[in-house]
Amino acid sequence: MAAVAQFDTLDYARKLETAGVAKAQAEAQARALAEVLGQAIATPADLQALESNLGARIGAVESRLAFVESRIGLMESRLDARIDNVAATIDSVWIRLNEKIDAARNQLDAKIGALDAKLDAVREQLEARVDALGVRLDARIDGLAASLDMLKWLVGLLTAMNVAMFVRLLLKG
Repeated sequence: MAAVAQFDTLDYARKLETAGVAKAQAEAQARALAEVLGQAIATPADLQALESNLGARIGAVESRLAFVESRIGLMESRLDARIDNVAATIDSVWIRLNEKIDAARNQLDAKIGALDAKLDAVREQLEARVDALGVRLDARIDGLAASLDMLKWLVGLLTAMNVAMFVRLLLKG
């Protein structure tokens, strides 16, 4: 919303005439000043609306962040279930190995070595994925923080510019 400053051009022109300014010049100055003051300026309601809009956007970002956190929690749960499944599989293999240890010791040692390598590879992959997710999340959070800082700076700049324009208009009058 914009506000329009109330300005009595007739009264202003009369005051200029009383001060010794020619009538035509006083009327021209009054019209020019009325035109400048008639332009839209930011009001407290404008700033409140901007603050409300920013609050809504921040809320949306927080909502998205909560969604990402919930997705990470879900991924962790799935990974835990998979790890539990792998652990159960390993237990099963150990039981069978103990039953056949005398007959197939060399063969079982090779399988255990292969399983260990697979587990290491899976663990390394999972750790890399979790680390990558952490880095991406940190980068997004940093980007959002920078955007918020910029928005705060812009609101301050706009406020300062409006105040400066108002002061300048007052000083010219």
